[in-house]
Amino acid sequence: MINYISEQITIAESCDTGISQSAKQCCLETILQLWKYRSQLPNGTRPFENFEGVFCALNSLDPESISPRYYSQPQGNEPIFSGDAKDWVDIGKSLDEVAKILISFSFSQATLSTLDKESLKWLKLINGTVDSPEANVIWTILDKNLTVEEEEGNSKEIFEKSIKQLQFFEDLSCHLRKEMELKIKELNKVCE
Repeated sequence: MINYISEQITIAESCDTGISQSAKQCCLETILQLWKYRSQLPNGTRPFENFEGVFCALNSLDPESISPRYYSQPQGNEPIFSGDAKDWVDIGKSLDEVAKILISFSFSQATLSTLDKESLKWLKLINGTVDSPEANVIWTILDKNLTVEEEEGNSKEIFEKSIKQLQFFEDLSCHLRKEMELKIKELNKVCE
């Protein structure tokens, strides 16, 4: 394919307008066909190859999903709980929310630390020209981080809210640890 594209470029550069346009169109179509198979290129030659680990983890965790990862209950169909069960379910829901914050932040940082000059060059080259789910994910994360830098006041509020949720998570973790330690003591007494 590379030889074919090279021949078409040579034709496009050296022929009259009609043939040149046809050769350019052939180059474009061939490059777009090649782009469809980018994930099958050998190691070291795939665009966005250094993001592949992040993409796999994102696919498995999907931190951008609006639905919870672990607990999902349709609205209006909330079950009736007995005793402390509702409190424990609410704790689980809160943990699910905080987990999303931690996951989103972690993958945002992973993407930013993986971005290099070559990847940025690829992103700029394909921006608006081809459909690329990988590039869309990267642009979304970059846009969020650029927005954070540009709108300091608004982003500060978002970070402060996230920090409050994380503080709740820390407090809740301490409470849960104490509950588990009590269970261990109770089990130890039963075993004696």
